[in-house]
Amino acid sequence: MGENLGLKIRNLRKQKGMTLKELAGDRVTAAQISSIENGKCNPSDELLSYIAEKLEVDVEYFTLTDRERMQKKFQKLMDEIALNFDKESIDEVLDRIKVYEENLDMLSDAQKGYYYYCFAKQSYFKEDYDKSFIDFSKALVYYLKTNNYDIISDIYICLGNCSYFNNKYEIAFGYYKNSEELIDKGISLDNIARTYYDLALCSIALNRYTLSDVYLNKLKDFIKQNDWHNKEQYLPGIEMMQGNVDFKIKDAEDSFKRFENAYKKYKLNSDFEGMLKAKNNMAVCLWESGKKEQAIQLFKDIIQCEKEINKENIAFILDVYLNLIDCLLEMKILDETLNVINEAEGVMLKQNYEEGIIKILMSRFDFLCKIKDYQRAEDYAFYALDFMEKCNREEQKVELYIKLSQMYKNMGDNKQAIEYLLLSQNNK
Repeated sequence: MGENLGLKIRNLRKQKGMTLKELAGDRVTAAQISSIENGKCNPSDELLSYIAEKLEVDVEYFTLTDRERMQKKFQKLMDEIALNFDKESIDEVLDRIKVYEENLDMLSDAQKGYYYYCFAKQSYFKEDYDKSFIDFSKALVYYLKTNNYDIISDIYICLGNCSYFNNKYEIAFGYYKNSEELIDKGISLDNIARTYYDLALCSIALNRYTLSDVYLNKLKDFIKQNDWHNKEQYLPGIEMMQGNVDFKIKDAEDSFKRFENAYKKYKLNSDFEGMLKAKNNMAVCLWESGKKEQAIQLFKDIIQCEKEINKENIAFILDVYLNLIDCLLEMKILDETLNVINEAEGVMLKQNYEEGIIKILMSRFDFLCKIKDYQRAEDYAFYALDFMEKCNREEQKVELYIKLSQMYKNMGDNKQAIEYLLLSQNNK
């Protein structure tokens, strides 16, 4: 301690504008303080506490290095916050940790990881998945230097989710697999369940239904063998995914039962949105089973229930509208099909939902081709192409080129048909 301690006391005393006599007070002599400052003797613990009090600092200011003090202070903050923050409290958490930005180099690897983890969570809650991915990646760099496998697993899952929500399913699957490799390293039961759940869901997105079935069975076995407070929340989603898998590798009737069970579980949890999503899948099963009138009625019921349409549910509502339009068109209920297309287009325009506007325009094009109103179909196709160009939707342009090629072929205009077929090939 010696000389280094003495220098700290002297420097702080001078910063405060105090003389040796003022610091000594009536407790010790100025000469004793001078000896301490010159490293000739060390103060007792009691005297050091007195000096710290006079200089208005904690004793740790003298006993710990700047790095040690910074890490201890940040650790205290971490212990207070832990990982219990949520969407409502994350901004307050960030206000408390932002002050450490200029001192990050002094923090431990785990603390640096926690710092970036908090920022990643804020972006994640705000659904800014690109920024969230960057900060989770930074957090991962530091946590990988520790043995905190549960946090590492959580970060892998979140990185996977950021990729999944950006439709990068192969990348997402890789991150979920990384989390799976940590299952034997003592990660939490909830992280194990999340890992199996996300692997099953991502497998469906990748059209690997047999693999999804494997992970669903692992998840169901895991839930049967373990008990923890969050286990019930996975059950409706399991039924939904199993229904999707059964729909692809078994039959629609088995799927319908799964979705019906999911609906009941969502209802028990008072999850209104989950109930409607289960209903949508039930309607698709009815449609596939040839019960088209019942399917149409169910699609209509869902749209009627979702009177409050906003950015949170617009993608789901689009799916319901598209299912209803296809079902009506297949049954050749043309007037009603047109009414639904008009209604859906109004909803998508009101929400300024680019994906929805494009898909409804494509549906209108298909409808006009179905009734052989090729002149109007062509007009809407060019309108859709302009919108796709503005939104940089190259894949959808290719899809529309192919549809235009088929339309011109049906019209007997082989020159135009070939031209758009070549455009589709050149833009792939």
